[in-house]
Parts: sequence; structure tokens; C-alpha cells
Amino acid sequence: MTEIRLFEHSSLMFKKLMDGLTFPKNTDTVVFDVSFSDFIVPEYLCNYFGYRKIFTISDGNYSDNDSILSVPFLGDFVKTIMGHKVDLFVSIGSSTKISPVFDAVHAINRALVAGGKFIITLYPDIFDEQGRDILNGLSLISEIPVKEKFLRWGTTLKNALRNIFMKVDEEEVLTKMEVSHIIDLFNMDRYRKFLFQDEDEMERFFKPISHLNIDYNVSWKIVKGFKC
Repeated sequence: MTEIRLFEHSSLMFKKLMDGLTFPKNTDTVVFDVSFSDFIVPEYLCNYFGYRKIFTISDGNYSDNDSILSVPFLGDFVKTIMGHKVDLFVSIGSSTKISPVFDAVHAINRALVAGGKFIITLYPDIFDEQGRDILNGLSLISEIPVKEKFLRWGTTLKNALRNIFMKVDEEEVLTKMEVSHIIDLFNMDRYRKFLFQDEDEMERFFKPISHLNIDYNVSWKIVKGFKC
């Protein structure tokens, strides 16, 4: 079992997040998934919504499910999705892979048919039971600007989407996650390489909470829209 599948088995992060999202009900919806989840997200989409054609970026592996079509990652996001026409574009928990931002957004627009929709999770905000912003607090303590990087990234991607698509809405999906699972999530390539210079820096960032055995509230920032 891969690292990300072990993580999902333990945390159910993707399942909890997707339970809070609304997807088209038409089983003929053609989907392009760029969640880089080792087929976890497309399997949920297939099992819960019955979609019969789901393209998903992979590292060369293939799914046993005939409805899930592997698209090898070419090292370039734009080239990888080029040439596909889909009804729904999905990125769950991995928006930092959508780059370079403005070229990627243009590519998403070209991939969507008229009326096609996109659902993209930007980043997770983390709060304790008193509503205190944990990422902001850890950023101040460690002097590692994690919260600032997330805010800047979210603004850049939203602005790029709004420059192309007529209507872009924002929403939040609230879940809970153990501290150990939060650290595991940020230790994955999708976040670690984006936020930290190395693993030592990541460990320093999380040191004030790494010993805690509690759940935090996670607020996932979501952007959704459609192509006219």
C-alpha cells in the first residue's frame, strides 16, 4: 500500500472532504481529476457518483477499474491535460500542482466543454476548539511564513480563474483531523515542497504541537465555477 493510501486508510481525509462537496449527478459526466491521489479520488467519484469515464493524472500506474483512465504525468501540467475535453475538472487537496498558474488555468478552460464545471480545493486552514488559527500561530512562532504562502497562493489562483471564467464562487468544507494526520499531510510532496525548504524546517514548524493527541478543525478553502 502506498504512502498516500496508508494515510487515507488512517485519516479518511479525501472521503470526509468529498462528502462536503456537491458533484454533478449525471453518470455520463466526463471527469478530469488532478488530485494526484493514487486513484483514491477517482475511485470515490466512480463508487459514489457512478461516473463512467474519469481521466486522472498518474505516475505511470493503471487502475483495475475500466472507468478510470490513467493519464501519465509528463512533468508539465499544461501538456499533460492538453487535448482532453471534459465536463468536470477536479483537484482535491493538491492545487499546488496546478502550475504555472495562468497557463494552467487557460489549459483548464480549454479542457472544459461549454457548461463544464471545476471544483478545486485551495488549501486547509486549521483551528482549535477556541477558534484560534493554528497555522498563523505556528507561522509566527517559527518565523516560517506558511499561512502567508497559502494566502498568497489562494489569491493568485482565484484571480487567475476569475480572469478566465465568468463566475467563480468560494466555499468552505469543515472536517476534523488529528494532529498526527495534519503533520503527515503536510509532509507529503504536495505541501512539503511548496511550504518548506527541507524536512528539518517542517519539523521545526510543527514542533509546538507535534506532541499533542487531539483533533483540530480543518476548514478547506474551495473554489468552484463553470465555463459559459
